Amino acid sequence: MPRARRTSFTSSLDVNSFSTDVYTLEKTGREVARGRWITVEPLLILSNMASAGLLVTRLQYLRARIAHDKFNQTSDYGANESSECDAAIQNSSSIQLQQAIQVELSLYSLILNALSTFPAIFSTILLGSLSDRIGRRIGLVVPIIGLVIQCALYVTIFYAHLPIWVCFVADTLQGLAGGYGLLLSTASAYIADVTSVEQRTWRLVIAEAALVLGSGVIQPINGFIIQYCGIGVAFCTSLGVALPGLLYAVCPLTTPETVEEDTEETLGEYIKDIFRGIYRLLSINVNGRRWKIAFLFIAELFLNTVINGLQIVPTYGLGPPFCWGPSIVGYFTAAVAILPVIGVTVAVKLFGICMDDLWMIFCGTLAMAASCVATGVAPSTPYLFIALVPYSIGCLISPVMKGVLSKLVDEHEQGSVFALAGCMVNISQFVGPVLANALYASTVSFFSPLAFYVLAGLLIFPTILNGIVQSYGTETHLGYTQIPGDDDG
Repeated sequence: MPRARRTSFTSSLDVNSFSTDVYTLEKTGREVARGRWITVEPLLILSNMASAGLLVTRLQYLRARIAHDKFNQTSDYGANESSECDAAIQNSSSIQLQQAIQVELSLYSLILNALSTFPAIFSTILLGSLSDRIGRRIGLVVPIIGLVIQCALYVTIFYAHLPIWVCFVADTLQGLAGGYGLLLSTASAYIADVTSVEQRTWRLVIAEAALVLGSGVIQPINGFIIQYCGIGVAFCTSLGVALPGLLYAVCPLTTPETVEEDTEETLGEYIKDIFRGIYRLLSINVNGRRWKIAFLFIAELFLNTVINGLQIVPTYGLGPPFCWGPSIVGYFTAAVAILPVIGVTVAVKLFGICMDDLWMIFCGTLAMAASCVATGVAPSTPYLFIALVPYSIGCLISPVMKGVLSKLVDEHEQGSVFALAGCMVNISQFVGPVLANALYASTVSFFSPLAFYVLAGLLIFPTILNGIVQSYGTETHLGYTQIPGDDDG
């Protein structure tokens, strides 16, 4: 009897069965990532440290270059801007000069934001949806490469004294690489791959908290570097932080792939699948999801437009009557990053006890409107910092909205829904600063807070759309089960 059992075993030990057994013992990248509490969060921290530091440094560098090149004002790139602004308050002609510099600065910021965000709209849709077919890593690596190139170009612009138009090239290349929208949408899809429905909203909140935490870590350091070491060193710091982020995204040990590539499809079939997947996402109406998805996308566009429009606050603070220097700019942008980490995590935990996701979005919208109004009426710098308290609660809108959208679609549509959500982010990154900068540039001479009141008014629209979705509810309509043979319809 033992002999017969031994014979049976050896006869079945052929190459095919052995390789199959070994394969089943190996964990897939998704299973490896699912067992980790930390996945893409370090990548988000490093990338936003580099990006946020670069943006603030760029703002102060451009202001100094504009003052020097167009108004013949000497500048040591940030160290004496606050004293010049304070002196301008005592002199009416100097006030007009400072206002003229602010107008030019806001227009340059408008152009740069347009060049970095408009190309990213298409890159995010293409690469974000493609990640459902060929893997998430492409959507994580490409925007980091664009960020590294952008940082390197700004280092070159500063030290080689290149013309300002080279800044336009740097931001355009970063936009073509997908930028913030592609990185966040792919990271969100990555988290959706490795979490359950119950965990998802909280993990998305943590991911976005990690994103803004990176900005909070770098800003005080960045302000210190600009004040004591110069803008060139600050640009180099952003480049030095972006490079480890690129290594983290590329390395399969730190970022295991969660989507298996379909090697049988050609590039043309990949492209067709992208548009087919987006069409299915917006056309299939199982459980009445179609109009809810559309309403939530539009609401997210308005909400993120307001959030991105508030990026003009540092520009607002650089002029009279606030007259911020580099250190105050650093402290403020650090507070903008750190307070939402605290506010969002606490608010989601507390609100989650007594309300659903849509009610959290409603409360966050009201908090963001309160922050806009408080910023507009602020008479001095301390009040601008106080306005960040409701802002920190309002920042829960974006991750909670993504959680709702993720729960409305099936597993194989996560990349497409987050790509479209990232597209809304990129559009808002274009529209928000353009609208806010245009309003500020046209009203700075007679009523500069008007931009913040307009942003508060825009929040009426997402409040209405969220209320309509809320009246029907999503509790019994989370996702759908795909019907066999439904691939083409």
